[in-house]
Amino acid sequence: MAVTFSHYVELFTDWVVPACSPALLERLPLRKPVDILERPLLAIEWARDHRSPPTWSEWAASIGAKYRTTSGEVAFSLSSAAIDAAINGRGFVLAQLSMTRDHISSGRLVVPFNLPLRLPHPYFLAWDRSALQKPHGAELRAWIVSVANRQEAQHSGLRRADSP
Repeated sequence: MAVTFSHYVELFTDWVVPACSPALLERLPLRKPVDILERPLLAIEWARDHRSPPTWSEWAASIGAKYRTTSGEVAFSLSSAAIDAAINGRGFVLAQLSMTRDHISSGRLVVPFNLPLRLPHPYFLAWDRSALQKPHGAELRAWIVSVANRQEAQHSGLRRADSP
């Protein structure tokens, strides 16, 4: 039985950036953004539809480069596994900022070039009207929206690679 939600709110739209461990960057230094495409790349196998996050090919196109798939690219079915591999020095990952902000802030991951790509669609919170009548339902919704607002504010300083 499909659940239909009568109410929803847009939370935020995430971004991806090429990120790696400081040790990898020290071992394989970069001179320019296109050099990333010659390093070990970690991909995430998303369901390919119109809502999929950007791929290495799309990131390459955003910087005016061509991307040639190599046998060296390692694909993961979970973004968290790809992020962990990047932290452990296995390669570059197109990291979702919402999932990696703490890793970047702590220095476990570095973003050598601030060239983000915006995800094609935002995250939403959806609920049935009766959820707000439950104890703390409205407070929970307000808290989730406030966290999302902070997330969106943190993203506002990014150079918008998808804008002219």
